Amino acid sequence: MAWSCCMSNLWHRDILWARGGSIRLVTASVCYDRKAININGQRRILISGSLHYPRSTPKMRPDLIQKAKGGLDLI
Repeated sequence: MAWSCCMSNLWHRDILWARGGSIRLVTASVCYDRKAININGQRRILISGSLHYPRSTPKMRPDLIQKAKGGLDLI
């Protein structure tokens, strides 16, 4: 089955990015199929993870977040 992006699956979203204390507004075209998400015409497989705050101390969190930034798209 060829990948297609139907108009019913096409979303235009305004995404707020909070990074380094600044906020910028980004508009993205997003659609999906059973295997991947297409963001602005580029097919992406998003890799996600989680942080278990009760299992870590506040001292450990900056290191955990830095490690997550090394290979995750979503937390």
